[in-house]
Amino acid sequence: MKKEIKILLVGDAYSVHLLKFVGNLKKLNPNLKIDIFNISKSNKNEPEKIAIFNRVIQPRKYFPNWIYKISFLLPFFSRFLDLGLSFASSFCHSKYDIINIHFVSVESFFLMPQYKRKAKTIMSSPWGSDIYRNKGLYKFMVKKIMDWSDWISAPKIQFREDIKKIFQVAESKFVDLGFGADMIDVIRQNEWLSRDEAKAKIGLIDNYLITCGYNGLKPQRHAKIINALAEVRESLPENLHLLLPMTYGASKNYIEEIRNLLKKHHFDYTIYDQYLPDDKLLYIRKASDMFIHAQPTDAFSASMQEYLLCETIVVNGHWTRYPDLEKFGIPYYLYHSFDELPACILKAYRQEENIHISNELKEFIRKKGWQHLAKEWSKVYEEFAR
Repeated sequence: MKKEIKILLVGDAYSVHLLKFVGNLKKLNPNLKIDIFNISKSNKNEPEKIAIFNRVIQPRKYFPNWIYKISFLLPFFSRFLDLGLSFASSFCHSKYDIINIHFVSVESFFLMPQYKRKAKTIMSSPWGSDIYRNKGLYKFMVKKIMDWSDWISAPKIQFREDIKKIFQVAESKFVDLGFGADMIDVIRQNEWLSRDEAKAKIGLIDNYLITCGYNGLKPQRHAKIINALAEVRESLPENLHLLLPMTYGASKNYIEEIRNLLKKHHFDYTIYDQYLPDDKLLYIRKASDMFIHAQPTDAFSASMQEYLLCETIVVNGHWTRYPDLEKFGIPYYLYHSFDELPACILKAYRQEENIHISNELKEFIRKKGWQHLAKEWSKVYEEFAR
C-alpha cells in the first residue's frame, strides 16, 4: 500500500482553480490527503463547495469588530495576528509532507516561520497577478517568500523567465509544473463538434460571434473592446452577435454598466452572468468566430489556448505575448494599443495576415489539460514526500 501524503495548501478555499486542481489530483491519486488554510478575506460559508478538501481551516477573528474598522494600520495588523494565532492553534499537533502556497501573497510572509516548523518542504506556486501586479513593500515581501521557499512551481514558459528576472530566483529552484484546464480536456474529447453545430447548441446558428474577454473582472477591459467594435461596426457582418462570459468576478453594477454600453451601440449580445457547466462553455468556445483578449497580464493564457484549440480567430494585446505558443508560428493578431484595436479587428475578420494554428501548436495545447498535468503534480508531491 502506498504511503499517505499529507499536503497543506495555503490559498482561497473557494477558488475555482484550486477546487479543480484538488479534484483532479484526488481523482488520480487517493493517497493525497489535502488540507487548506483559507486565507481569503471572503465571508463565504458554502461547505458543500469545499467538501473536496480533507480539512478546511478558517482563520478566527480574535478581536472585537470595531478593531477591524477604525483605521488602515490597526485592521492590517489585527488580520495578521488573527492568521498567525489561527494557524498556531489549528496546526499545533499537525505535520505535513508539503506546504504549497497557491498565489504568493503577503500573508505567507508573516506565516513562513510557522510553515517551516510544520512541513519539511515548502513550495510556492505563483498564479500571475501576484508576480506582475506588485511594487514596493508588497514586492519585497513576495521576494522574501520566494527566497524562503524550497521550491517554486512554474512551467517552462515566459512566466518563469519573468519570475527569475523580477525576483532574482535561480533556475535550480524551479519545478516544471503549471496549472491545467479542464476545458482543454473537454475540447480535446469533442474535437469532432463543428462550429455550426456549436452555434446551434446555443441558439445562434445564423450569427457571426465575437467573444469579448473570459470573465467579469474589470481588467478584461470590456468597455474598450466594445468601443473598438463600435468604431468598425459597419464593416463587420450584419449578423454580428457579441458574447460576454462574465460568470465570475463581476458586480451587478459593472454588468449593468457594460449592458448599457452595448445597448448604446445597438449591439446584439448575450451576457453570461450565471455559472456555466462544461458543455455550455464548450459550445461558447467552439461557436466563437473570433475571441478578443485585452487583459493587461495573463500568465498562463488558458482561455486563449482553449480558443486556439478550437481554431477560433484570436485578437491579442501585444503586452501579453506568449513565446511558448509563438514558437509554432504566431497564432493570433496583435495590437499594440487600443487605438490600434479597431483596425486589428478588421484585419482579423478579413484574415489579411498569414495567421496559422498549426497541428504542433494544437498538440502542445492538448497537453495543458488536467488529465496530463495532474499526473505531473502528483509525481512531484510523491517525490517531495519521500
